[in-house]
Amino acid sequence: MPEDTEAPANRPPDDAQLLEHLRRDPARGLPAVLAQYERPLLRHAAAVVGDSASAQDVVQEAFLRLLANGHPVENLAAWLHRVTHNLALDHLRKESRLRKLHRAAAPPSEPLAESADRDLDRREAQAVLAQELKQIPPNERAVLFLKLKEGKSYKEISVITGLSEGNVGYLIHHGLKRLTARLRPAGTLKGVAS
Repeated sequence: MPEDTEAPANRPPDDAQLLEHLRRDPARGLPAVLAQYERPLLRHAAAVVGDSASAQDVVQEAFLRLLANGHPVENLAAWLHRVTHNLALDHLRKESRLRKLHRAAAPPSEPLAESADRDLDRREAQAVLAQELKQIPPNERAVLFLKLKEGKSYKEISVITGLSEGNVGYLIHHGLKRLTARLRPAGTLKGVAS
């Protein structure tokens, strides 16, 4: 019996406890939810929208929706990831026209001089990879992020995005093909591998 009384103190609160505390006293319950979920949600949102400032806005909105939600939530992590994912896609839709205008108005970038330093080459290749990732469709970019960076399984990605596992696999496969096709002409794949 002493093990039962000590175990809850050593473990972080589960979703049900977090939600109960949040519903009873939002001012005190929200910090515990933020502590547990804010960082992974920011990474997820940043992978979809492509920048940290917009990701912060998206995650803030997700937490506001959690506070306003009066319905039961069975899986808090999945609910927060799904809401964040959907809000990030909404953000991209709203910002797409503005981004197109900015790209059209921006002067073309000049190529960097070749460097003998391999580390610099690798960083440049990673920057190109990050830029090319922004060019593939958001749904493919999001599932690639969840699979490759977060190490999520197809099933976990399915729960987070609301897509079927088959659709997740399809998007990952086609996202990788699209990314490879974009990188190969520029010779970037060679730079990433070295």
